[in-house]
Amino acid sequence: MYKSTLLSLVLSFLLVSCGGGDSTGSEPPPELTTGAVEVTTSTTGDDIDGDGFTVAAANASSSIDPNDTTILTDLSEGSVDVELSGLTSNCTITGDNPKNVSVTAGDTTSTTFDLECEAQLRNEIVFLSDRDSYPYIFVMNEDGSDVRQLTNVGNHYIGDISSDGTQILYTDFSQDGLFRMNADGSEQQKLISDVNIGLGSWSPDESQIAFSSDRDGDYELYITDADGSNINQLTDNTYGDDSPDWSPNSDKVVFRSRPGSSFNLYTMNTDGTGLRQLTSQSSNVGGAQWSHDGQKLVFSRGEDIYTINADGSDEQLVYDGSRNLFNPSWSPDDSKIVYERNMSQGGYEIYVIDSDGGGQPTNITNSSSSNDKVPFWSPVQ
Repeated sequence: MYKSTLLSLVLSFLLVSCGGGDSTGSEPPPELTTGAVEVTTSTTGDDIDGDGFTVAAANASSSIDPNDTTILTDLSEGSVDVELSGLTSNCTITGDNPKNVSVTAGDTTSTTFDLECEAQLRNEIVFLSDRDSYPYIFVMNEDGSDVRQLTNVGNHYIGDISSDGTQILYTDFSQDGLFRMNADGSEQQKLISDVNIGLGSWSPDESQIAFSSDRDGDYELYITDADGSNINQLTDNTYGDDSPDWSPNSDKVVFRSRPGSSFNLYTMNTDGTGLRQLTSQSSNVGGAQWSHDGQKLVFSRGEDIYTINADGSDEQLVYDGSRNLFNPSWSPDDSKIVYERNMSQGGYEIYVIDSDGGGQPTNITNSSSSNDKVPFWSPVQ
């Protein structure tokens, strides 16, 4: 009897251990339905954005540095688009963005974004200086510090800085042409050959250039593609038209013209229609520059700096300099104006003043041994 009972207990134990009897045993592991993507950024070039980027796929996102790796998790199995955002305007991605990646449940798939960043002028001022014997192009910080020389051959005059701050447009009178170069002075390229070409201005998307030339006997305005091809004449008169500046919304140019005894400011549509006179002065005005919001223009006349609305109304004196002032240019946020001043002891210096005329101007070059002229503030903050 005892042996029979013991045998029954042993058999019952074996049945339970093997999953028999009334017990269901342990549950099988759940089936995996999600996977992950490992994202790597590989960034080369100049002026790399230290703030980094954002990478996202489906409902997952993460911040990522310019040369970094991160993992996006809990992604459903199947095809997913992985997108990198938050790039500065001087950085571009080689290849697709977004990248289509196949996610495998329970596994991690890898993908890489390759980026190239160009040198970029951020809140910096480009200017001419003869501190190296000839009027070469230099760049400095907004307070005049960290001066760097960009060119060392030629006789230059600055025309424009691209809207993304990566290129400079300039005239080289010694080589009879209009040129472009990168923001660090590299890759100088002649766009137009012209014995007496004037200044140029890019369209906001840098696809076209407005410039002046006396190729027909007096200075007229022309528009060309960004590579110097497909030149079309914009004005046709005997007055002398120069110093074009393209409006931020792309539809107009402001320029100087002299139908009478002095230069005044005009605007016209980029197809040559809609001519409008903005100023009517007996003394010459200098070339004007649009504010970045397209609402105002800044220009010089004699010893003074002025602003005026884009329709020619509300002309305001910004600064009475008691010496000749030239070539004003807006800061990226339009709160300040940089300009050149003819000094009483001789030579030229570069000054900055609040655009509303408040406060006192600040000399940011302080270089009595050289002439510092034609300041141009980069539009990138």
